[in-house]
Amino acid sequence: MSREYSLVLPALYVMSIHNEGKVSTELLRTKLRSLLKISNDQEKQLKDRNDFSFDQIVRNFKSHSKNKGNILHEQLAIDAGRGYFQITEKGKLYLKDNLPYLTYLVENNFEVTDVINALETVRNNKNLLLLENISEGRIKERKTKVRERSSILRAAAIEHFTHNGTIMCDCCRFEFKSFYGYYGEKSCIEIHHLTPIFQYSGEGINSTIDKALHNLLPVCPNCHRVIHKNKITANMIEGLKKSIQQSFISPIKD
Repeated sequence: MSREYSLVLPALYVMSIHNEGKVSTELLRTKLRSLLKISNDQEKQLKDRNDFSFDQIVRNFKSHSKNKGNILHEQLAIDAGRGYFQITEKGKLYLKDNLPYLTYLVENNFEVTDVINALETVRNNKNLLLLENISEGRIKERKTKVRERSSILRAAAIEHFTHNGTIMCDCCRFEFKSFYGYYGEKSCIEIHHLTPIFQYSGEGINSTIDKALHNLLPVCPNCHRVIHKNKITANMIEGLKKSIQQSFISPIKD
């Protein structure tokens, strides 16, 4: 499929939150950039490396309307005239079924290219399974299954990153047991996803976990909050570590 199909899901979301599910081409481009947190420089880099352009992709929604998988061809949206797109009932159902994936991708601090590639993966695979708990408001059965898979992944990650009975924050090196003693026996360490992690239907959980471990980091709650609060992506983690290390070296001023 063309790269344009990676924006089908976020485009449907943008339409859904506007009046009557209708949005202009220009507003769609603007809101997509905002939703996916893409700056002009990042879009230029995407365009240079992957021939990825928001302007071209949104235009292709209409000009490629006869192509299989296109947002209009699949009747997920319609050309509402005068430069507007409008989500259809079929599009609303598709969005409802796939919103957890979009939520996972936009609420975590993934690199832009990883988000685009993951959105393309979601569009091309109907039976992906999430491996991280998601926000409220989802179907209870789905949340339960996601929670179970997430718990298995967390347990495997903790085992993987534990050495000599201890597990430290990868950023600040804090270790609960040595600081809290008895009360730190049950570590409050958290597992941060560096890149999007999915389990493909038919793929065993152990196989998925083996691949996922390379894209996880054990972090303390403080560092985890700093990472998300400051939208620190995988490529910025080393910078955070250096900043923390420098704060330990620098004298504390009165």
